[in-house]
Amino acid sequence: MGYDKISDLDIFTKVDIGRECFERFHISQLNYEVTSRNLHVFVQRMDGMDIKEILKIMPLSYVLHSYFMLQENFSRAMAHTERKTGKTSSVVCILDLKGLNLMDFMNPLSGPAQLARLVVQIWAEYFSEHLCKLLLINPPGIISVMWQVTKRLVDSNTAEKLAFLNNVEDLKKYLEPDSIPVEYGGTYRDDTGYADPPEGACKPPKKITREEYKAQEYIWNENGMLKAPKGESFSVKAFKMVEYSV
Repeated sequence: MGYDKISDLDIFTKVDIGRECFERFHISQLNYEVTSRNLHVFVQRMDGMDIKEILKIMPLSYVLHSYFMLQENFSRAMAHTERKTGKTSSVVCILDLKGLNLMDFMNPLSGPAQLARLVVQIWAEYFSEHLCKLLLINPPGIISVMWQVTKRLVDSNTAEKLAFLNNVEDLKKYLEPDSIPVEYGGTYRDDTGYADPPEGACKPPKKITREEYKAQEYIWNENGMLKAPKGESFSVKAFKMVEYSV
């Protein structure tokens, strides 16, 4: 995808799609030198994010593309550690669900639910070897309800990698303290200037303003048309085709 000449941080900050997308997410970076028994740790926090708002200001394809960029980072970190140690490496993701609105995912036709399913599909079908465990902490509501919601979104193979933790202290059952951020009971700080605060290891998401919303005519204007053409609806049966000319 053309990332071979680009540094890890540049993928996040200079490539147009990566920059526009990652600045809206509350995520950590991958420090190659911080591992737990050859496992790299990536952190994503849901607080301060609103998936519905994000999908109002950028195409869904940008968000999906960004996950391929993220997997490129994972691949590089794993390759670095495997060359260094001669042992297999992988990634553990800590997903902090605090601030997540469950109702956004209850409707299977909602934007957030459809995005979640597509992201899970990308992980399951293309990059399952990168992620050995997804540790979910601070779930909104009781875990049994959260699990029922999650089962609607993930396949059985991915579900086996999930672990809902009742307490952040349970992270130490899976990871060594020096790879767990201070805010989650470990000793890791990101003092590179990326994270704010360093104890949380994550960069806070850029706030979305109403001025950033795309008008309905935006995509048409970008392609040289002053306004969207009048729409028509069709009922298309299986193995049939309908052609619509403007």
